[in-house]
Amino acid sequence: FYCAYLPSFWVRLRFLGKHQPVWTRFVALQKLKERYPWLPRIAPAPSLWTKGAVIVWWTFLSISFADIGAYFFGRAFGKRKFSSVQSFSNLGRTSPNKTVEGFMGGTLCSLLLSVLGAWLMAWPLWPISGSIYGVT
Repeated sequence: FYCAYLPSFWVRLRFLGKHQPVWTRFVALQKLKERYPWLPRIAPAPSLWTKGAVIVWWTFLSISFADIGAYFFGRAFGKRKFSSVQSFSNLGRTSPNKTVEGFMGGTLCSLLLSVLGAWLMAWPLWPISGSIYGVT
């Protein structure tokens, strides 16, 4: 069920219509490319921007940033393992190296990326809506 439903969900998202971002924000980011030519191209062609594509890609990026942030924060600052926390003792058995600090770092990275995405996409109340999107 899940393997068939997820691609159909992507197709339905694609037909939400064209996304109308605040182009001045994307243009400001593109100016960085002119100043620093070694940076990769930040925004794809405008013809590829649909509301569904934006939702899917920001979701993938949020998940990736959460994983990467959790890894690096856990390696750098991790002291308390989940197995030592009474509420999460079962998690400690299945994944013994996970730390509370890694979890908090991953959540923070996902939250910051989602707030940036909400600002770029000109969501209403972007600090709040981006924070909620990043944490959930």
